[in-house]
Amino acid sequence: MHQPTSPRPEDLAKSPYHLFFQLATELMAIATFDGYLLEVNPAWSATLGWQLADLADAVWLEWLHPDDRPMAIAKIQQLSGDSTSPVSFLAQFRQANGDYCQLQWRIIPQGEQLLLTAQDLTLQARLNQQQHIEATLIAEKIQLEWQFSEQTAALRKAIKTLKREMAERKQAELACATAETRMKNIAANIPGSIFQFGHHNGKWKMDYISDGIWSIMGVRADDIVRSLSAFVNRLHPDDRRAYIASVADAIDTLSPWHYEGRLIKPNGQIRWWQGDASPLVSDTGEIAFFGVLLDITDRKQIEAELTQVQRVLETTVEQRTEVLNQVITQLKRDNQERDFALQERQEAELQLKRSLKELASFKFALDQASIVAITDEKGVINFVNDNFCKISKYSREELIGKTHKIINSGSHSKQFFQRMWKTISNGKVWQGEIQNRAKDGTTYWVDTTIVPFLNADGKPHQYISIRSDVTKRKQTEAKLRDREQFLRGVYEGVEHEIFVIDVINEHEFRHAGLNSYAEKVVGKKTIEVLGKPMEDLFDEASSQAIQSRLRQCVRSGKPITYEECLTLQGKETWWLTTLNPLKDEKSRVYRLVGTAIDISDRIQTEQALRESKQLLQLVFDTLPQRVFWKNRHHQYLGCNKTFAQDSGLESPDQIIGKTDYDLPWAQLATIFEAEDSAVMQSNTPVINHQEEKHLENGETMWLCINKIPLHNQAGEVIGIFGSYEDISDTKREEIERKRAEEQLRQSEQRFRDVSEAAGEYLWDMDTTGVYTFVTDKAKQVKGYSPTELLGYSLFEFMPFEDIDPVRVVLQKATQQKSPFKFQHRNLTPDGAIVWEEVNGVPLLDPAGMVIGFRGTGLSITERKQAEEALKLSEERYRCLIRATSQLIWLTNGNGKVDDVPEWRVYTGQTIEEVRGYGWLDALHPEDKTIAVQRWLSAVKNKHPYEAEYRVRGKDGNYRYFVSRGVPILLDSGAIREWIGVCTDIHDRKLAEAALRDSEAELRQQTRELESTLRELQRTQAQLVQSEKMSSLGQMVAGVAHEINNPVNFIHGNLIHADQYASDLLELLHQYQTHYPNPPESIQDQAEAIDVDFIMQDFPKLVDSMKVGAERIREIVKSLRTFSRLDEAEFKIVDIHEGLDSTLMILQNRLKGKPNGLSIEVVKNYGELPLVECYAGQLNQVFMNILSNAVDAIEEKITTTSNGISPMITILTRTVGSDRIAIHIVDNGPGIPKHIKKRLFDPFFTTKQIGKGTGLGMSISYQIVTEKHHGSLQCHSTLGEGAEFIIEIPIQQC
Repeated sequence: MHQPTSPRPEDLAKSPYHLFFQLATELMAIATFDGYLLEVNPAWSATLGWQLADLADAVWLEWLHPDDRPMAIAKIQQLSGDSTSPVSFLAQFRQANGDYCQLQWRIIPQGEQLLLTAQDLTLQARLNQQQHIEATLIAEKIQLEWQFSEQTAALRKAIKTLKREMAERKQAELACATAETRMKNIAANIPGSIFQFGHHNGKWKMDYISDGIWSIMGVRADDIVRSLSAFVNRLHPDDRRAYIASVADAIDTLSPWHYEGRLIKPNGQIRWWQGDASPLVSDTGEIAFFGVLLDITDRKQIEAELTQVQRVLETTVEQRTEVLNQVITQLKRDNQERDFALQERQEAELQLKRSLKELASFKFALDQASIVAITDEKGVINFVNDNFCKISKYSREELIGKTHKIINSGSHSKQFFQRMWKTISNGKVWQGEIQNRAKDGTTYWVDTTIVPFLNADGKPHQYISIRSDVTKRKQTEAKLRDREQFLRGVYEGVEHEIFVIDVINEHEFRHAGLNSYAEKVVGKKTIEVLGKPMEDLFDEASSQAIQSRLRQCVRSGKPITYEECLTLQGKETWWLTTLNPLKDEKSRVYRLVGTAIDISDRIQTEQALRESKQLLQLVFDTLPQRVFWKNRHHQYLGCNKTFAQDSGLESPDQIIGKTDYDLPWAQLATIFEAEDSAVMQSNTPVINHQEEKHLENGETMWLCINKIPLHNQAGEVIGIFGSYEDISDTKREEIERKRAEEQLRQSEQRFRDVSEAAGEYLWDMDTTGVYTFVTDKAKQVKGYSPTELLGYSLFEFMPFEDIDPVRVVLQKATQQKSPFKFQHRNLTPDGAIVWEEVNGVPLLDPAGMVIGFRGTGLSITERKQAEEALKLSEERYRCLIRATSQLIWLTNGNGKVDDVPEWRVYTGQTIEEVRGYGWLDALHPEDKTIAVQRWLSAVKNKHPYEAEYRVRGKDGNYRYFVSRGVPILLDSGAIREWIGVCTDIHDRKLAEAALRDSEAELRQQTRELESTLRELQRTQAQLVQSEKMSSLGQMVAGVAHEINNPVNFIHGNLIHADQYASDLLELLHQYQTHYPNPPESIQDQAEAIDVDFIMQDFPKLVDSMKVGAERIREIVKSLRTFSRLDEAEFKIVDIHEGLDSTLMILQNRLKGKPNGLSIEVVKNYGELPLVECYAGQLNQVFMNILSNAVDAIEEKITTTSNGISPMITILTRTVGSDRIAIHIVDNGPGIPKHIKKRLFDPFFTTKQIGKGTGLGMSISYQIVTEKHHGSLQCHSTLGEGAEFIIEIPIQQC
């Protein structure tokens, strides 16, 4: 496999097309039909990232995307035939980094290879994708805005719906409770017990049963609900199986359940009960039965009493029956008087029986012989006999009540039976044959007669069908049809003539038929000759000859065969004809069947053989040699005239049968026979055997003798063929020639040595091109040895296409008697093609006539292969150029252009305008300077040239091109020329610009969309939080209001209680002063209640109650301050009050818990003026920040073992003259940087699920920055705590 390589200087110097191949920006390659890359250009590496070494031995189809590979293979398969049209398709190709790029492929077939070009469309695809994403984001933005609007409206609606549903739910719960009470009352008062029996998790269970079951079974409802066995165990043992079966059946079929049975109550009493229920399937697929159980013992007792009454009635009926029997006896006596009349009737019945017997006999006979069936007027079978059952293989029970459709075979059409029914429905008998199908699937035929039986109205009321089995006859008929069809096929299918002749009498014959082959031969159809005499088909002579043969066959009564010559359709043909007579029962020949085989070819062959024999004898007679042939017995079978004359005979025929003993050389006969026998026995010919004979006159005579064994078709020797010739003159010339040839051989050897040293071989040939001499070097040039070439024409080793051009060269050399030179191809023994260059001169005889040629042959195969490879390479690159939209340019070593045709075609410049540096005039003015600078720099430094510029087309429009070129250097290092390509990159430039604009616009839209999304999230979160805070505010305000009334009542009365207590204590003190010794009972009571302690503690108790009431009032005030329900607009408030109220609400989390530390709050309040703000929203900000600070401190307490003093510091101050700042500082664990960045993002939280929504800080940030035009900052050091700074203006603009 050829490895892709970089261009070499020698390659560039050879082919500008190859250089274009290397410089092209489009992907170009040469590949095989099975996908192997033979050569690729560097653009594969630049575009795809693959190294050229990676592409060696690669199958490019395997690097296509799996989804595109089948389509690409199918496209290539379209080119596997003789198609020369290119194919194009779009497919993804794997890059070195594993990604896929989109390439537009174009494939051109070039012989056994493919030329590939590919253009990268990835940038355009990205642009299209970017535009698609842009459109998608816009649509999503619109969708999000619409969804937010919808969700906001839905949220408001849901809140209202939730409130309404809560009210409706309370009403529903109240109604449900009322309905449940009503249901229980109904269940308690209806007779029996109602129940619900359900299927749960694969088990059946009594879901509910009313208390009425106690009165039926003596079992409590709760026991049955807990365990169904409490119910089943009360059933009577004899009834349990039936009960379970009835329940199982109702469950399986989901049908209403009904059961009656007995049960045994715990006190042993047996009671009858009845159950009824209906099934219901829920939406989840669960099954439940709802029903009622009743005590039917009373009903059963009544039924028992009714049974007893029925027995009494039956006894009474029996008694009355006996009386009736007596009455019947009396009636019988009366009936004796009617016996005489009955006797006559019996005689009539006897006659009827005889008739019926006869009918039965007829029926028996009919049953034995026929197949009988009787149907009603609708065709329903009500009787069949045994034969019907036997042939149909159905039992009588299977047939009665069915129609004849049970045996319908489907062989007859619907209209067939409609016509049958129409006939019998009109009261007519129908006859026909029907094919039926038996039970086992076999079919049978019956000959059927259907007779309708008519009623009084003349309408059929039943039908009787009588059938006979004709299956065998039908099968025989089918076989006969098949036989006839076979014979017809033979008759029409044979490739010789078959004809039929009717014999009217011994002298008159008529045509009765021709097969299709005979019709074709005579040129007439059977219908045209049917019944006509011989004269109408043949001429008079042929007709008489044919009729003579016909009479011969009729007279002999036996088949005859003969050959005849007939003239048919103006053409004389020979036929081998056979006539076969057909005889009737009287042995009279009434018809002749003839066959005729065309033997015209054989007759012509025999005639040609006779003529050939005559011609052969003529040839032998004209030969100068003496020719003869003998059989194995040495008898002459023939000879030519010359041999006959030497034998003293007048003609060759006179030698037949003679031997050598009968001829003038009888004394040599024994020697000749011995030589002949040796040839025949060895089966080896003697060729050109020369014998030297010395004559009596002293001269020497030479004879050339040839003897060849003759064979029959079996290969056996049957004789000998011989010839001899006087070659004395030739022999003398041969001796002289050999002497000259030896001299020539020595001279030729010297020439051969010189030629072979030059890689050439020597040859001689005659004027027809047959080799007469070849040197051994020919083996290396042609692939054949000299022995394989001698005696053969050089044209026999050439392809057919080269023969005529070589003949023309030899003819011209013959005519002009001049040297010649030509190149041609040779076919080697293994089928390979090699090239040879031939140089030769004509050989002349003494008369100056050309008698042959002599010359040398040189192998030029390698040179031709190199030329062909170069030509193929040039053609490939030329095709690649045509397949691309690129321009090739050439300049001289100084960088000046002589002409660039493609440039002129595109720009419209003339050749004079392009020459030199004139091509620069077609460049855009802004690009000309940089193009010139780079060009001059490349020319000066001898390095490759590359530049991008806009070129003006002949239509006046500019398009972007990239131009690349390389210098071709001489061995001296000087530049011989420049070659390069200009590639149109205008679409790519536009796509890049569009992509940059689209990306910028898309980034802007993305930022806007993200901003809108954040805004939507914040708004949604604020709306949710606002609704939540509104609900919380209403609740807090309600709680504060409810607490405030009793607290005010307590607080207001404490003043009076304190006054009353002081007065009472003062009164008690006065009483003790003035009555120091009260009665004993008062003293005992005073000691018991410890009056002194009460007098001391009671004022303290009243003071503590005052403190508690005041504390509650402060809490209520803080709640009201925090909720700020009446401050939906800007209000002027005290910021410190808001902070204090928030701390008051968080007091429970700030004070120490059991086994825990309390959080100290340090207030460093500055002098703040009243601030205009949304007080409630600002309190929400304080709550969120302080709550997070408490959470952070608690987390630090639980995660660290070091003792800490948890603290929150609140500092307020003024900033300048128009702003205030609130600092909230904690000593918790601090906030990491990555969390700090997202601290104010909606829905961002670090708390566990369920402990935070991620909306608090986002809403706080929005309240401070947007609602109050302030700032909210966070400063934190990890491990030391966090500080939040809220800064807002004192007055809102």
